[in-house]
Amino acid sequence: MKRELPEYAMHRQIVDTLRYARPGVVWWHTPNEGKRNRATGGILKAMGMKPGVADFLFVIPPDGKLAALEIKAPGNKPTAAQAAFLQEIQKAGGLAAWCDTWELAVKHLAAWGILPRMPELTR
Repeated sequence: MKRELPEYAMHRQIVDTLRYARPGVVWWHTPNEGKRNRATGGILKAMGMKPGVADFLFVIPPDGKLAALEIKAPGNKPTAAQAAFLQEIQKAGGLAAWCDTWELAVKHLAAWGILPRMPELTR
């Protein structure tokens, strides 16, 4: 059995967390990753697949604002295409960020109103 990749594990944590998303938030994962043969790559490109699209996209009520969240393995940063996509979303008036920890992902999702704000834990 193959060892689970850190980025994949974080994706699964985020998906589990999104069960608590505010009602009406529409979200999905865009599966741009993975190896493809040349023919499939050409077909997907002709159909509009865009390099760098963020891992998760959200439509946030009540105004339908778009948010994009890119997930990276701990210590990694977005590629040039991913950073450019996030900038495009922001220039168009959307929300965009990347994270390399589950905690940072949750902070972005709460700040955007996708998840309820969680109180800080104190001892």
